[in-house]
Amino acid sequence: MRFADLVGTWTLHRIEITGATGVRILDQPSASGMLRYTADGQVWVILHVPDHQPDGLLSGAYTGTVTVEADTVIHHVSVGTTPFGAGSVLARNADLSADRTELCLSAPAAGVTARLRWQRTA
Repeated sequence: MRFADLVGTWTLHRIEITGATGVRILDQPSASGMLRYTADGQVWVILHVPDHQPDGLLSGAYTGTVTVEADTVIHHVSVGTTPFGAGSVLARNADLSADRTELCLSAPAAGVTARLRWQRTA
């Protein structure tokens, strides 16, 4: 994957979380968010998942820089809300549709996998 393929604005249209056995824990089509990659290597993210967890672990915002290594997108957080604090390094497996209009970022952690599905808006 090339970083240039990611540059633009993306809107979150679904969050899916599955357990280690593949059982779906959460399928949240009402989640909202914006993701922007700029040509100079910056990333901006805002996420909101209504009625999910009282601790807000899936809601928040951050900004920083981004690098791409093969099919892994790595966000290096400069400023962010909990749980995305400054200094965090967020590696995500990336799957970009052939027409570059849908981006799926997934991250396995602690026996679950979160998949965020984004649609290109600009």
